[in-house]
Amino acid sequence: MKQILIVISLLIASTTNGFAMDSLAELKWNKRILVLFAEDGSSRLKQQVDLLKSRAPEMEERDMLVLQVSETDVKSVYGEAPRLDAAALRAEAGIAGSDFTAVLIGKDGGEKLRSKDVLKEKDLFDLIDSMPMRRAGQK
Repeated sequence: MKQILIVISLLIASTTNGFAMDSLAELKWNKRILVLFAEDGSSRLKQQVDLLKSRAPEMEERDMLVLQVSETDVKSVYGEAPRLDAAALRAEAGIAGSDFTAVLIGKDGGEKLRSKDVLKEKDLFDLIDSMPMRRAGQK
């Protein structure tokens, strides 16, 4: 009986999308996604991108994808991404306007962090390294 309950629980969990941003659902279980909402000229965006680009090996090790989402366009800052719709991502994240906002989505599809401030790479990597899937992958 216990095994049947476990199987049913797993089936229910696997059929529930539960993704923070449905547009990114095809990346579930494969990538941790840092979405940077900002316009091209944003000084905070430039600062964030510069910090992250210098840490490519660490991002690769953590299976990361970094996206910049402007009002009308989605660009990959790090990693390969499917074709995405900027308006849909903004709506799903509840982001309007051009203020800088960073949103981290875990491999499980859940939102792990949202910040209006530039993320220090050490803080970002420490957060990711504390996640259960990351810890499990390091064993």
